[in-house]
Amino acid sequence: MRFLYGALEQQTYKPTFHSRSNFIFLGNFRHPPNLDAAFFLKNKIWPILSQKLPHAEMHIFGAYPPKEVSLLESKKEKMVLLTIGGGDDGFE
Repeated sequence: MRFLYGALEQQTYKPTFHSRSNFIFLGNFRHPPNLDAAFFLKNKIWPILSQKLPHAEMHIFGAYPPKEVSLLESKKEKMVLLTIGGGDDGFE
């Protein structure tokens, strides 16, 4: 799990639509439906997408992750977790 603090640098390189290969999920984890959606994505949707697009990665971005969010990250399944700020319950 990687944490991002502060402003992100603006990228000058903008890939074309057809050269893009990854997906993102963005949600504040203090909102329970976002947490539910992230796990639904990992368990139900991503297995289907990753079979059809084996080189793609899923990048999950969110603030205030509870401890169970670390279960989303998986190198084997190409799921990358990037959180913004600290976590709830001391999870950092």
